[in-house]
Amino acid sequence: IAGQHGVYLIECEGITAFGNTTQNCPLSAFKLQLENYAGQMALAEPRLHLHGFSYTGNTVRNCLDGLAVISTSLSDGTDQKVFGLVVSGNTIESVTQDGMVLNHCVNANIGVNTINGAARCGINFRNSSGKFSSNTILKTGSSGVYISAYDDVELNDNTLVDVGLN
Repeated sequence: IAGQHGVYLIECEGITAFGNTTQNCPLSAFKLQLENYAGQMALAEPRLHLHGFSYTGNTVRNCLDGLAVISTSLSDGTDQKVFGLVVSGNTIESVTQDGMVLNHCVNANIGVNTINGAARCGINFRNSSGKFSSNTILKTGSSGVYISAYDDVELNDNTLVDVGLN
């Protein structure tokens, strides 16, 4: 669908996305957003702590972002967070922004993914904590992995080739 995401979820938990292929999507192949537009919540009582989100074994080609988990603070300054995010075994190719953009994730496990061709970052990990293991990131316009973290980020056995500016 022109101008849309492949899969777009707002304030959902207990989601497993496995074995999907998304191609030629003008926005994110898969997006989990923790707030809707204009700062309004999708639910009358917003969930502050979401659990059980797994994105494994998927293939993305020619999209804006491969996987996006997006959150901002609520009007009172409280952050919504995704706990225990698992992103594993995915192949992301030729994205026009970030292979993955992950925001406000706690104890994320990002491993054995291949990102080949991201105009900006291979993995953009913001305000989050977690572990990156055995990822292969090739040909990025900016950083292979960009991390702006709370704390507790572990990087092990990753391969970065032809990554851009940083």
